[in-house]
Amino acid sequence: MDRCVMAFRRNAEISEDRQMCVGGVPGRDSCGGDSGGLLMQVNSLNGPPKYYFIGIVSFGQKSCGVSETHAIYSRVAAYTTWILNTMHPIRLIITKLNNSIMSTSIFLVSLKFLTLLIISINAQYQSPRDQCTVNSQVGTCINARDCTLVSNILQQSREQAINYLRRNHCGFEGSNPLVCCVNSANISTRPNGVVTNPGTTSDPSWNSESSSSPIENFQIDLANNPLLSNDCGRDLSQRIVGGERTDLDEFPWMALVEYQKPNGRTTACGGVLISKRYILTAAHCVKGKDLPATWRLSSVRLGEYNTDTDKDCVPDSENSEICADDPITVGVEEQIAHENYRPTSRDQRYDIALLRLSRDVPFTRYIQPICLPSNSSLGGKLFVAGWGKTETSSASNIKLKLALPLAEKSLCDQTYVSAGVRLGLGQICAGGQKGKDSCRGDSGGPLMALERIADGTGKWTAVGVVSFGPSPCGMQGWPGVYTKVSDFVPWILNNMRR
Repeated sequence: MDRCVMAFRRNAEISEDRQMCVGGVPGRDSCGGDSGGLLMQVNSLNGPPKYYFIGIVSFGQKSCGVSETHAIYSRVAAYTTWILNTMHPIRLIITKLNNSIMSTSIFLVSLKFLTLLIISINAQYQSPRDQCTVNSQVGTCINARDCTLVSNILQQSREQAINYLRRNHCGFEGSNPLVCCVNSANISTRPNGVVTNPGTTSDPSWNSESSSSPIENFQIDLANNPLLSNDCGRDLSQRIVGGERTDLDEFPWMALVEYQKPNGRTTACGGVLISKRYILTAAHCVKGKDLPATWRLSSVRLGEYNTDTDKDCVPDSENSEICADDPITVGVEEQIAHENYRPTSRDQRYDIALLRLSRDVPFTRYIQPICLPSNSSLGGKLFVAGWGKTETSSASNIKLKLALPLAEKSLCDQTYVSAGVRLGLGQICAGGQKGKDSCRGDSGGPLMALERIADGTGKWTAVGVVSFGPSPCGMQGWPGVYTKVSDFVPWILNNMRR
């Protein structure tokens, strides 16, 4: 790609996200008259060969195919949302293609589409957010892309999904179809027409064996997942609650995200270790509008406690002290911000990202992974931790923690609407007490819950990612806003690899 960009640098600016270079073999090229034509990929791994439309002929050199210069094609995958939003959805079918395996010649682009919709027009139409019923269960008439049940059913059976959509279609919002979703507590807002599957909820309207409500059945089975550690969320500290300073080994999954500047390195965000190779953080820490153009996300620091000291030690008794292992710095080889995150959006939906580390990290007493949530419940006390600003408006050198209450979502919505921000159902709020909040520098860090398990012990779960809040931090009546991790667990797993 670099050679191709250089070849066209005098006449055109090539965008790797929205364009691709193909060809470069003398005598083999698209040419005048082919413009607007298609570049295809063939996949014959699962039955008869199927052809997929991956590129549109755009432009090339004046003399076609006479040199090793490539031709430029528009990357169809980059425009899928625009295509789908522009088409009328009555007869729309969006096919799911999971990580298509390409041939080694011309077809080098992986398409990852997500699923939706066949809708018939034999429904009693309602307005968005109206109440509706499905098999005597009360639901809400919402954009079909926002309903987790739609994506869950599609994971099970295409035919069942079609039948569900036909039975429960309840109108349109503009050109977008609405569906009666019986589990409004489990929907995550999906602007731009992409659905992520936040769980495996059963829907009684198509599964006759299900007898309990979808919210009770909302579970994600993460046990024995090869991408994750079963021994996650273990905090070896003897002091879990009380005080604001953490112990040396408390919250051992905390990470500091480091940026390379022209004159050195700095930290500006947090994150959590969720496996030997991945950090979970906020998308605005990867591609936020406030990140200086000269900064480059380069690495993460793990096992840190006091950023001012090379060796982290705390007093143990009157004449002794305990010291932690040295923190480690690991390079970042890939940054994966959610594809629907928009840096300039006021509501900051889809504010979630993964950082793939350049190597596996060893688990120690001071470096451990946190668990991902296996369900959508948010009971109990919540905690944040990090090195963000304190009440003195300076960043903390010591890893701090803070207990926060879950805020009533409807009240939080109303609070932020007054500031011109419309929160989505994929976001949660916590805090709202004067002087108690996550703050600048905590961005990307976790909102955590301690989940009690059968043997009486507990494990820590990342239920939220610090997204944004009031300025200044800790204003009375203004909770902080967090990305709800349970809504994005399938997205997380789909974007991880060994």
